[in-house]
Amino acid sequence: MLFEKTSLVFIEYTDERREHHRMGFLTEHEHGKSKVRLGRTWRDAKENAHYFVEWEVCVRLISPEMEKAYTSGDNGGMTTTDTTRNMCYVVAQRCKERTSMEEYAIRLARTFIETYPLIDGVSVTVDQAPWERAKVRGGVEHSHGFTFSSGIRTCFVNVMRERMDHPTVTSGLKDYRVLKTTQSGYEGYIKDKFTKLGETNERILATAIDCVWTYDLEGGIDTSKRKGWFGNNNSSNNNNIDYDLVYQRVLENIKDQFFGDAQRGVYSPSVQATLYNMGDAIVNNIKEVKDVKFTLPNIHFIPMTPNGGDHKFNDDVYIATSEPHGTIAATVSKRNETAEIRSRL
Repeated sequence: MLFEKTSLVFIEYTDERREHHRMGFLTEHEHGKSKVRLGRTWRDAKENAHYFVEWEVCVRLISPEMEKAYTSGDNGGMTTTDTTRNMCYVVAQRCKERTSMEEYAIRLARTFIETYPLIDGVSVTVDQAPWERAKVRGGVEHSHGFTFSSGIRTCFVNVMRERMDHPTVTSGLKDYRVLKTTQSGYEGYIKDKFTKLGETNERILATAIDCVWTYDLEGGIDTSKRKGWFGNNNSSNNNNIDYDLVYQRVLENIKDQFFGDAQRGVYSPSVQATLYNMGDAIVNNIKEVKDVKFTLPNIHFIPMTPNGGDHKFNDDVYIATSEPHGTIAATVSKRNETAEIRSRL
């Protein structure tokens, strides 16, 4: 029955009137749990070292059968968001050996589908906090100490019941902050009455890199043959991709193209050119990567002359800003899959 409250009077609708009363159609729906934070430690006796990750997990459950929970208030067969949260911790504990966030997300998604028959698909997003092994006393790596650095590693996994063995995986990096104090300029652009920016071949280049990459599953994956990620269940990584190694190689290529040689550096004529060079290096040097999308805010450090004309700017003092900032975005692919390049606002 459906009730409508009018002042202090409740009106009861029959099923026939109920159908006429409802005008909306439920066109899509999902439920799940967001911001599930967990820490996981692995103690490696052979290496006499501990390994630690901190993950923030978001799970979205796709269950067409649960339309009834929205339209008629029937929760029968519902996998609760409380269950969803608890499963995040259960699957983390089942990872008996060191596990990448991508492998964890795949296993988590499959566990929901294997356990609950009314779930047709699961999407899992994982953000990994940038904990790094601490170095002490001249650069010696500490066995169980960690420090917090820059850049959040992230991944998105989608698993459908009819394609359990073919998950889609996207990995990425957010807010990875890089800066160089020279070897950057910007010249040759349109200058009209609305342009105040002066040309320069000497400036600070700074950005907070966001990038995501997809995997080339047709390129022959043979990076890693590791076993036993989940105890007796070894089906999480059918493509044998070493996601941790790919992530480290992406970082290496980003730093190589942004910074260049340790002494000489590498000149950047624009954020656009540096973005392309990073993407080009990644898709050509890492066979597992199909394409990579970058978003680079151009974080400005504006030259400052203290005390008016009493001092001259000598590439030394700047006004540090965070906004407004330029925003540069582009995708670099291993293959040309479009007939033309489209520029999107």
